[in-house]
Amino acid sequence: MKEDAHEQAVRLISAEHVEGLTPEQRRWLDAHLSACPGCSAKADALGRALSSLRLVSVQLDPAVLAATRRLVRSRAAEIGEQRNRLRIAWMAPMLSFVWMAFTGPLMWRGFEWLGGSLGWADGVWQSSFVVGWFLPATAAALALSLMRGERLHRLEN
Repeated sequence: MKEDAHEQAVRLISAEHVEGLTPEQRRWLDAHLSACPGCSAKADALGRALSSLRLVSVQLDPAVLAATRRLVRSRAAEIGEQRNRLRIAWMAPMLSFVWMAFTGPLMWRGFEWLGGSLGWADGVWQSSFVVGWFLPATAAALALSLMRGERLHRLEN
């Protein structure tokens, strides 16, 4: 659906005060406003309204200003704490992955040797290997879930 010239003019008048206009849009709007008294009146009314809003002065209570600053600082500190928790939440799986990648072959040989030395069946030492190999990842997941549970508990209280 094609936009009517007057609708386009109103849209450009509003856009001029928010994001600005391209030179081409500015030329089109100027030409339209010089030829259309209705749109020109709308542009003038919007310009006067914005000018009067700029003249309005608001007096703030110093206590309200101080309370707002405290709340903003408190929220900023809370966001910083959340970022630190997220770093830990990302580092734990990465460290666990690195642990598993580098220690897998060594632990396999170690458990194979231990199982052979103690006369364990293959299934026993292989199961022990899997538990030992996944233990750091499991501990990291447990720690993260406890941290999250603590945070949820604090939010409920």
